[in-house]
Amino acid sequence: SIQVDLLWEALSMPPRDYTIFVHLLDSEGNLVAGNDAQPRSGHYPTTIWSPGELILDSHTLVTPPDLPSGQYRLAIGLYFQPSGERLPLKFKTQTIDTTGRLTLPPPIEVLLK
Repeated sequence: SIQVDLLWEALSMPPRDYTIFVHLLDSEGNLVAGNDAQPRSGHYPTTIWSPGELILDSHTLVTPPDLPSGQYRLAIGLYFQPSGERLPLKFKTQTIDTTGRLTLPPPIEVLLK
């Protein structure tokens, strides 16, 4: 499994509760592991975030036992349930891709034990 800690900064107070997704993508962009959850395992919904507040949020990605060694990328985002509408995100100068997710640089290396 892979532990992913995210530090969010609220630029404004979100008008509704969003679900956070963290995806592990292979070199072709295919999803190999993922985790979708409310912030802080449902204990800190986005509707109570304040502008300028920093929110630490942890996610565990359970990887398949046959996951090959190689380079992978993490993609993150927030969406509204049940519509699936994604919230626009920005990381420094990088913006979301056409699927509404933010793929984080740099790639991570997964090694077999």
